[in-house]
Amino acid sequence: MRKIRIVLAATALAGFVFYLVSTSVAKPIAPSMQVGVLTADYGELYFAGPVQRAAAKLAAKDLLDSTGLKVNLSFQDGGDTETDMVSVLNRLKTFESDVLLAPIESTQAKFLSEKLLANPIPIISTAPLEEGLGLKKDKTWFFRLASTSSQDASALADYVSQEKPTSCVLVFANNSYSKALLRTIAFGLSMRGVRVQTLPIADRKSIKKLDPDALILISLEESVPFMSEMKDWVGKINKVYLVPGNMADYSSYAWARYLEGAVGLTPQAEPSASIRIRLATALGNQALLGQRGRSILALGSRTYDAVTLAGLSYLKAKSPSRDSLREAIANSQGLGGALFEENGYLNERFYSVLKYSTAGTYAVSSTFSPD
Repeated sequence: MRKIRIVLAATALAGFVFYLVSTSVAKPIAPSMQVGVLTADYGELYFAGPVQRAAAKLAAKDLLDSTGLKVNLSFQDGGDTETDMVSVLNRLKTFESDVLLAPIESTQAKFLSEKLLANPIPIISTAPLEEGLGLKKDKTWFFRLASTSSQDASALADYVSQEKPTSCVLVFANNSYSKALLRTIAFGLSMRGVRVQTLPIADRKSIKKLDPDALILISLEESVPFMSEMKDWVGKINKVYLVPGNMADYSSYAWARYLEGAVGLTPQAEPSASIRIRLATALGNQALLGQRGRSILALGSRTYDAVTLAGLSYLKAKSPSRDSLREAIANSQGLGGALFEENGYLNERFYSVLKYSTAGTYAVSSTFSPD
């Protein structure tokens, strides 16, 4: 059974419209290109595989219809072991992939990057993976269409600082996820002039003595017992913020009303209506058009975007070499400028601001971009 390192729900990013479509092609249309797609067909993430396949096929069809470029696809599940991944890489080598779409699990994506270090291939990630997975070269070969947890934490710090609290207490849980976010948020707030104090979530006695203007709760499931015991204290704080790991439907808890007005940020995950409808139709599942299907269709939308980006970059490349293709991907333009930072991380980020009601549920109240 695979060990899951990512969370698809509430961390997906809406699909981009790539301006490469409207720019002139730098060379005659090539007859075809090869795209290897690392899918999740089995295990806990089995539900992702069908939408990855459907989205990649839709993008390939649209590229053929709009540009004449034929995109050949090879779908490969990474399996559960390193031996499985080695077999996959051998098959992709035989396929002669020009571009790879990364696995949606961080452990597999890291293994893939490390194995390709000597002979790199451009890799496009469609899921929010761990940090530091890029190939260690002078130029990155790993490009992300989803923001990272540190980018999301930095965005929250930016948002909170713009609310201008005089002081902010960061209550954090004793796990690697919370501690990583704590460092980024604390640094971001301090750099923006906010007075910050940090306390472990287990130190209830010290926490109760504080009277901050704002609270950021940085935890996972530890937020439930904390709120059960500290609801009165939390209810007195002017501004309360949650990180993606502790945002949930709390309507079944008696203390839910104390979260009224609490805010969290999540990367926007709203694919275009046309892509959602086309994917749902291709999958034969119109139920995906409802609330519960948003995260999986967002993954599908990013998969569609990744294949489209690969194809259009292939047409823009100055030569058929991998390095030229990598350069074309690296120089891609998004909605308002460069799509990627120099290290391959997503440059343009857009967030939904989610606000809690007295019922213990949240809804989108506005949007935010730290860029």
